[in-house]
Amino acid sequence: MPPRKWETVGSSRRKGDGLEAAVDGNRYIIAAADAPGLIVEGNECDIWQSGCPPFKVGRASWSDSGRMLVLSLPGKCGLVMVAGARVVSHYLKEDTTPIDVVRPPAPSPERHEPTPLPPGVRLGVV
Repeated sequence: MPPRKWETVGSSRRKGDGLEAAVDGNRYIIAAADAPGLIVEGNECDIWQSGCPPFKVGRASWSDSGRMLVLSLPGKCGLVMVAGARVVSHYLKEDTTPIDVVRPPAPSPERHEPTPLPPGVRLGVV
């Protein structure tokens, strides 16, 4: 069963004018040309996997609440998130200290299936 709590799966930091995330042993990059639009204007952008040459693997966007930077990564990484306020603060201050990349908890399973009523019993009838 998947974990029921937030799980730290990597780290992210500013690298030059872009952003870099290390998750599950892979390095992912948001290009210097895309990072300001993502951080300042909230535009979606591509995520690249570090390689020679780098190749496009996913998308970066903001959560509906605007509190989390959402990284859609390939394979078992799936959707991971970074605290938005920390990303913005680190980026604007040119801080390269690593920030946790987290995986949200799995959705809670249904508690139970509704119990069927016995034959001939109807609700709401007096």
